[in-house]
Amino acid sequence: MSQDVKCFIGLHKYEVLEKKDIKNPYGAIVGMTIISRCTNCGKIHEDTVYTDNNYRR
Repeated sequence: MSQDVKCFIGLHKYEVLEKKDIKNPYGAIVGMTIISRCTNCGKIHEDTVYTDNNYRR
């Protein structure tokens, strides 16, 4: 199956562009945002991962 067809049905091949820390109002790091881009079509995707279980948005 070609990569163009995979992108059309939503199966993108992502590469990580940037990682950013998420801080609470006190300055402690509570998570991370990962920004990725598809190598074929260029679609941008953002994932947020919280590492502190006690942190509430």
